[in-house]
Amino acid sequence: MYSFWIFLFIMESILVDCSIITCDICKEVVDIITKAADNLIGIDTAEGLAYDICVKYNIEKEDVCKGIVHEFAPEIIYIAAHLSSEERKEICSKIELCPKSGRFNIFGKRQPLPKMPEKLGPRSKSLNVVGKFAHVTDVHVDGKYTQGSTIDCGRPLCCHGEYGPAPSPQLAAGKFGTLDGPCDLAPETFDALVKSVATHIPDFVLLTGDYPPHNVWEQSQDHNVGYLELVSTAFGASIKNPTFPCLGNHEAFPVNQYRGPGYDSWLYNASASMWAQWLPQSALTELRYGGYYSTIIHPGLRLIALNSLLWMPYSNNYWQLLPESKIWQQEMLVWLDKTLSLAYNSSEKVYITTHLPWDTVINEYAETFAELLQHYQGVVLAIFGGHSHSDYWKVFKANDTNLPYAIHYSGPSGTTATGLHPTYRIFYYDTTTFELLDIETYFGNITESNLKGSIQFELAYNTRMLYNMKGLKPSDWQAVNDLLSKNDTLFNQYFKNFNQQQVAPPGPTRTCDSACKKSQLCTLNTISSSQYKECMGDTPIPVKELHRD
Repeated sequence: MYSFWIFLFIMESILVDCSIITCDICKEVVDIITKAADNLIGIDTAEGLAYDICVKYNIEKEDVCKGIVHEFAPEIIYIAAHLSSEERKEICSKIELCPKSGRFNIFGKRQPLPKMPEKLGPRSKSLNVVGKFAHVTDVHVDGKYTQGSTIDCGRPLCCHGEYGPAPSPQLAAGKFGTLDGPCDLAPETFDALVKSVATHIPDFVLLTGDYPPHNVWEQSQDHNVGYLELVSTAFGASIKNPTFPCLGNHEAFPVNQYRGPGYDSWLYNASASMWAQWLPQSALTELRYGGYYSTIIHPGLRLIALNSLLWMPYSNNYWQLLPESKIWQQEMLVWLDKTLSLAYNSSEKVYITTHLPWDTVINEYAETFAELLQHYQGVVLAIFGGHSHSDYWKVFKANDTNLPYAIHYSGPSGTTATGLHPTYRIFYYDTTTFELLDIETYFGNITESNLKGSIQFELAYNTRMLYNMKGLKPSDWQAVNDLLSKNDTLFNQYFKNFNQQQVAPPGPTRTCDSACKKSQLCTLNTISSSQYKECMGDTPIPVKELHRD
């Protein structure tokens, strides 16, 4: 049984971009491996088998294979020992290679509540009529980034001195970063980003996860907590007003592996310790328990910071395969429902932060979350997230009327890891109603900065001006979605923004054919993986176009 899960992990790595894997093939592979694994081979043998397969199929370099297999083996073996034969049969449906049966909904069918009565109190004397706040996500700052090191090291993350100097100037890591190789954010560029955010004097900052770099094969709990501390300290030192962070999939160790309350306390307690400079005791208590919390930003405006990693798909977070995981998954939903009910009854408006976009969480939880938002329609003004390293949005629409009722903003990334200029956003909002008014997106041009020897963050675009929007309500965003389907010139500008101003060499050339455009429009118009697949129909789904992680 031990080798089953380790081998399944390797198979997933080999076949992740392969379109030939069908439901029948998945069942056959699971059946064969399960029968072979029931011989109960030892952990050393299992790790050796997984390592040999990783090297044989050239999945990664030998050191990466060794590190990944060793990190994941204890967890995978534990999970395997706690699954019944019936639960093994559900694996292929859980990783969405086979159809699922039944409909998940812990709340039942509910209608939208009556419009919340307005109880607008006096504006805080410290706020202007129009306020502003920053949204920063996925900085992935890399303390081992070394100028002049090779950007082509054959590993998932390069630009480390230990991999040697570049063989040519074209393959050398620049002072402020590189767009031509898999390299995370240089510390000097991270410092410049934080200082640039500070110049706007934001009323607050939303920080939506993923602080460590992508060298996941050589990490540890202490390593990841160290980067959590580095980022928290930097924002605390440079931004005079509060920062409200949430957790991403890269804070976990091993990467993606969130199990739930009582098991992830090493991370939740560390987060609470570092974020105590911004959060009240009630929020810290929630954070220490489940990695999520709620707090008041201003009187009348509540923040809900979700731990969306508890809803991460089974194929990424293996703890989700344990039956007990449903307890923590549903517990956060119930907590969210109660918190939204509190906001509704208190006439509060709500901003929600999350790390994962909704089409990357377990489908049932994405759709139940959407139903919660519709039930409390008008309470939640916006959702802010990251993870995808891309600049886009999602419009929530009612199943019965197809009318838009909520908006999710997927923030562009701070890291350069996927050939993108580091980027952040400034949101303008009404400090009485807390409605969003406008957005400015700022980026640091890595190519020019390396040539000049200095880096500055400049305005990339103004949202309402670019898309000629009346406002930022869900209906306004739906109008933009409709326009993008008809106006190729505007769509091309959107796609440049999606890729954080990087569309041509140096860096990966990014073009968008008809299948790509359909995929983009389906992403903007759907909120769950099943809705996205239904929207795409028979059109092949572009590989790795979204969710660069």
